[in-house]
Amino acid sequence: MTFWDTSAVIPLIMEEPHSASAIEIWQDSEAYWAWDWVHVEGEAALTRQSRTPEIWKQWLFISQQIHCVSLQPHQHASLRMMNRGLGLRAADAGHVYVFDRLLEVLPDLMMVSFDQEMLDALDQLGLPVHPGCRTG
Repeated sequence: MTFWDTSAVIPLIMEEPHSASAIEIWQDSEAYWAWDWVHVEGEAALTRQSRTPEIWKQWLFISQQIHCVSLQPHQHASLRMMNRGLGLRAADAGHVYVFDRLLEVLPDLMMVSFDQEMLDALDQLGLPVHPGCRTG
């Protein structure tokens, strides 16, 4: 099972440096998880790139396969506290926080990310990263 941040989802749809790794990880995964904010970030990325209807169709297909987890308002203080030691951008901190909490119920979950700051934060916290993200 894999948990996807936006830096890993977009290369599934658009040609990017990590596209081959992202596609291989996707194809080898049994279930896909993400923080629901991935929809906001993903659509913003695609909108900024003025993508074709085919790209939007691919986005819809991919996004419908992802099991999304919401971040609740009562969790914001805990997220902010976690991020004080990491210094991540807000959305990246949200992805890491939700992933960390989801690990409590899905202990075999691995993060899929190609964002180096996020990978460094995951290492700092001792959280599992899919090995395909390191070869990228």
